[in-house]
Amino acid sequence: MADTSVCTAFGDAASEDFDTFSKPTAKLCALVAYYPSAIPAPGIKFPGRPGFAEHDLDEHDKAADRLVWTRSLATVRKGFGAEVELEKIWEEHVEQGRMSTMVAKPYVNHVKTLTGGIGAKDSFCFYVYFFSPSNPASLNMRLISRTTGVDRVVDEMVLFL
Repeated sequence: MADTSVCTAFGDAASEDFDTFSKPTAKLCALVAYYPSAIPAPGIKFPGRPGFAEHDLDEHDKAADRLVWTRSLATVRKGFGAEVELEKIWEEHVEQGRMSTMVAKPYVNHVKTLTGGIGAKDSFCFYVYFFSPSNPASLNMRLISRTTGVDRVVDEMVLFL
C-alpha cells in the first residue's frame, strides 16, 4: 500500500493531478478533484456552480456539499478497498445496546420531545434517565424503511403499545 495514493485537489492542482496520475507509472486509488482549471477530456462537463463546497462563500450549497462529501468518501473507501458495512455495524449496536459501540462523539435527537444529548455523557444520561425508563414494557417497534449510505444509516420506525 506504500506506493498507493489518494489525492484531493482544488483548481489548478486538480488539473495537474489529472495529468500526473493519468500516466501508467502512477499508483492512484482515488482522486477527488474540485474546480479543475482544465479537464482531461473535452466532453466532460463539471457543475457550473463554483464555490458550492466553500463554507465561507455565498455560493455555498449545504446539500451539494454533503453529497460531494458522501461521494468522495465512497470513492476513497472503494479505492483503498476499505468499504464499511454500516448496516451490520448498526445492527450490532442495536443488539448490544451499549455506549461502547457508539462513535467518539455521539449525539441523539429525540424529535418528538426535542430532547436528547450531545457527547457520550449526555447521550448516556438521556438513555438511562429519560428514554429507557419511560418506555412501557409493552412498547414495540416496527421498522418501516431503512436507508443506508456510505456514511449513515437512517431508520424510520413506528412505535406502538
